[in-house]
Amino acid sequence: MLKNCAITVLFCIYTFLVFSCKKDEKLEINGNSVILNSLVSKIEDNQYGGEVHSLIIIKNDSVIFEKYFNGYSREKKHALYSVTKSFTSALMGICLQKGYISSIEEPILDFFPQYQGTIANYDSLKEKITIADLLTMRAGFSWDEWSIPYSNSDNLIFKMTNSNNWVKFVLDQPMAYVPGTHFTYNSGVSNILSAIITKATGKSAKTFAEENLFNHLGIKDLSWDNSATNVSVGGWGLSLRPIDMVKFGQLYLHKGRWNDVQIIPENWVEESIQPHCQANKWCDYGYQWWRYGKAMERPDVLPVADVFFASGRGEQYIWVLPSYNAVAVCTAWNDGQQKLEPVLWEYVVKALDEL
Repeated sequence: MLKNCAITVLFCIYTFLVFSCKKDEKLEINGNSVILNSLVSKIEDNQYGGEVHSLIIIKNDSVIFEKYFNGYSREKKHALYSVTKSFTSALMGICLQKGYISSIEEPILDFFPQYQGTIANYDSLKEKITIADLLTMRAGFSWDEWSIPYSNSDNLIFKMTNSNNWVKFVLDQPMAYVPGTHFTYNSGVSNILSAIITKATGKSAKTFAEENLFNHLGIKDLSWDNSATNVSVGGWGLSLRPIDMVKFGQLYLHKGRWNDVQIIPENWVEESIQPHCQANKWCDYGYQWWRYGKAMERPDVLPVADVFFASGRGEQYIWVLPSYNAVAVCTAWNDGQQKLEPVLWEYVVKALDEL
């Protein structure tokens, strides 16, 4: 009896090994491992910057590629930088669903009556700024955080983070445009969004996210920085494991549903990823989400620029590709460089095509 059991176990092990070998062989024939192994070699050769940390590709809710570099692993959290903005946007959608906020057309000053009569550079245009204007980066403030390094004391983000009230600092800035008319990248307005979430719910964005977003996704290992007034930083500051970033991408891929539960309203997801305004020649902007525009169309890769994504400093990306039912995530620290973006077109999409 024992002998027969031992033979059965050995046969199962043998069958498993044979199957595994055939599976690997099949991947080689299809070209997937050739494409991705070539990418790994180039990353390890620093051809995509010296500090690439992870790359994960999901298709049909299954991991088809997961690789870590430069000492990183699946269990190590990574700073998301401005990818945080897309999470802040998701929380705003949940606030609407739960009735904490009635409409994104609400004027933002209604949430901060304590600043009435004390706002510097006061302009009646400030009364017209709505939550929607913050979401689409069209608040109208005179703001430039890109032309000067963030570490420079003249940078507005440097000045804001060294002030004792980040919301008031942004509200005090002069107006340059009528709200809703002009895109200006402004991490300060994302922090105002977080402050509005706290005003509306009585909880920090971190706590509200844990209760209404992260717990549903099974995300436990996270950190989220606070501003000087103990408000979760809405424009950056969130750290997650890259594999948990994938879950967030999948949530948006599935229009806000997770395990048959509608976590984020479907209409909010749809609205968030629409091109509400043109950010630059290559990209459009939604509600704290990016979308590749016409200039990025690649007929050889995708018939249309059917990709929306979250992006953060140093090349943090969550790419969502509905045409392939796929999500790709990468993390790195290529500050001031744009070396990883071509990976999407040259390797990720081609690998997906082979499946």
